[in-house]
Amino acid sequence: MARPTKYNEDRAATICKYIAAGGNREDAARAAGVEVSAFYRWCKRYPAFRQKVMEAESSSVIVTERAAQKKDPVRWLQAKRPLIWGNLGKQTIEHTGADGAPIRIAQTIEPDPDAITAAADAIRAAALAARVANDS
Repeated sequence: MARPTKYNEDRAATICKYIAAGGNREDAARAAGVEVSAFYRWCKRYPAFRQKVMEAESSSVIVTERAAQKKDPVRWLQAKRPLIWGNLGKQTIEHTGADGAPIRIAQTIEPDPDAITAAADAIRAAALAARVANDS
C-alpha cells in the first residue's frame, strides 16, 4: 500500500505564498518541507494546485516589475520597450570621407636618429656581454 501524500491546502498555500513573493518553485517547495519531485507530482496530480502556482508566478512577475519600476524607471523602460527607450545616452558616430567613401589614413614615421643610435648601442652591448659570458 502506498504511503499517504503530504499534500494539503496549508502546504499548497505556503508554496504559493513563497512563489508570489518572488521565489522559484524549487525553493518554495523546500521552504514548505516538500521534496521538489513531490512538488512536480502534485502539479500533475492536482490541477487546482497547478493553477494556483501559475497564478502565484504571474503575480510574482507583476510585483518584481513594480519594484523595478520604482527603483529605476528608466532602466525598466529600456528593458520593457527597447525600441523606444533602449538607446538613451548612447550615440553612434560614423565618419566617412567624400561622397560617403571610407576615410584614408596615412601615417608617416620619421626615423629618430637618436633612437636608432641608442638601439644599436644596446645591441652591441648585449653582443659583447654574450661573448664575455661564452669566454668564461
